[in-house]
Amino acid sequence: MLHAVTANRLGDGRVVFRTVAGAWTLALDEAFLAESETAAGPALEAARLDGENNLIVDPYVIEVDGSGPSPRPARLREAIRAFGPTIAYMPQALLQAAE
Repeated sequence: MLHAVTANRLGDGRVVFRTVAGAWTLALDEAFLAESETAAGPALEAARLDGENNLIVDPYVIEVDGSGPSPRPARLREAIRAFGPTIAYMPQALLQAAE
């Protein structure tokens, strides 16, 4: 199982992932993926400094499934954070009317 560092961006609350370069991205497939939780430790420590500098809030390590064509969070909670709810916000007719 792979591991990534995630947090919420302070400015707008969006879920972000730490990249190899130490930046933050909205896309999990651009995230730094460590081979173990221990290997993700330095990225987590750097993320905590970003938290102290008010860039992000609540950084932590998540498990990532890298077995498919693109990485996906291993747990449902993290998939919902990264990709949104598992059901539509409103009935299809209302979604079409809103377009």
